[in-house]
Amino acid sequence: MKINLFLLTFLAACITQFSTAQKIPVIKASSDRVDIRDGDDFQKNAWGIDLSLNPDIYISNNSGKRVTFYTDMDSISFVVKENEQYDFVILLNEKDSAYTQIKYKPSHLDIL
Repeated sequence: MKINLFLLTFLAACITQFSTAQKIPVIKASSDRVDIRDGDDFQKNAWGIDLSLNPDIYISNNSGKRVTFYTDMDSISFVVKENEQYDFVILLNEKDSAYTQIKYKPSHLDIL
């Protein structure tokens, strides 16, 4: 009886863990070039999707500002904050996953 109770408790904990796990956002692309808006700065073809990096990290110096990645098919935005990271996947040509991360790092001027 104790084993059944333990097993039932264990299974309930596993189900709770799996149901509360956050799914990583996915955006689609058919081109390996990405436009980025970082705060007020827009950069056309600023990012190249690199499947060999895991994750490929974009560094922003704009805490409290929105960073948006624009592919030829989709987009994703995050308001960047200190000590936070933002993970997502760019699905290239419906088959290759590029794990991508946005992080904040203060500029040298901000540090001074």
